Amino acid sequence: MRNVLILAAPALALIATPAIAQSTGATDTGFSVEISHDDLDLTTSEGVSRLDTRIRNNVRQLCDTGNRDVASIQAERECRENATEAAQAQVRFAIAEANAEKSRLAAITPTSDNANPGA
Repeated sequence: MRNVLILAAPALALIATPAIAQSTGATDTGFSVEISHDDLDLTTSEGVSRLDTRIRNNVRQLCDTGNRDVASIQAERECRENATEAAQAQVRFAIAEANAEKSRLAAITPTSDNANPGA
């Protein structure tokens, strides 16, 4: 199973940068990037923290217009907020899935020689 989050940046960020949107293949609904978390243990706070850092870094890159005028800065801020909020549901699901898998494995893994009589 491949563990990735799909981080989507809303079209709002594209208002300030239509040329960039066209050159990066963005659509009417925005653009997205996959963030892998195969290498993270999301049952630990360290794993979740690392995933949060990956998300923040990708959101910053996706929403950066490169412009410093007031409208662009506001569009970037709204883009970051919306993309981060949208990613949180996926993060919660990935954490719950990791915890469920850990519990499932714990339930079927013998903890002692007594747990497997006759072996």
